[in-house]
Amino acid sequence: MAAENVAEVARFRPGASMRIEPAGDGDAAVRARFLEMRRHVLTAVLEDPRTAACLRPGARYSVRIIHAGKPHAFESQYLGTDGILQHLVRFTPPDELRVRELRRFIRAPVHLRPLTCALLDECGDPWQPVDAVVRDISGGGAGLLTRGLLGRGARLHLALELKDRRPPLALTATVLRVHPRGQLFMAGTVFRELRESDRDRIIRFCLLQQVEQRRRAMERAYHARR
Repeated sequence: MAAENVAEVARFRPGASMRIEPAGDGDAAVRARFLEMRRHVLTAVLEDPRTAACLRPGARYSVRIIHAGKPHAFESQYLGTDGILQHLVRFTPPDELRVRELRRFIRAPVHLRPLTCALLDECGDPWQPVDAVVRDISGGGAGLLTRGLLGRGARLHLALELKDRRPPLALTATVLRVHPRGQLFMAGTVFRELRESDRDRIIRFCLLQQVEQRRRAMERAYHARR
């Protein structure tokens, strides 16, 4: 892999299209979406979870990723699935790559009713419930649709169920901006003091949401043609 391509790999955007082919003769190609590259492990989301059966742990594959309109190809060893989420597959990065990926957070449109949403007082304790729905979320923050007007700088406690068979995610968020939306308000927030493991949960949730939305769109297009 060319040196200039190595630098590009460190800047791959989550969601970039991937094509995974056997290094030699064998199984057909598998399609996926790039998720992240950190701790010398490349993680991707399979577009069709059933194709995980086509990948053999320990085998080497030719990986092709489209980034900024340019293809980047390298050989990689398949390490296996995530373990909890079979959609997530892991590969070794290019041999020349020894830098941590500079991740850019993807934002997913959602409709999540928080288990808890409350304003925090000066001591950091919840004191006033907020009627809100999460309309978009990323590893950096969330957009909340609220009935009442939230002040800029207000701090919130959120508890979200991410449908990953794990305990609800507890978050602290600060309101950065607010604008009206009809009779409601859209508040843009940023997460504060977020652990990397929790940020990873959110990033994975976002990409899986995108995969699911694409699958539904393909199903609708298929039925519309019949």
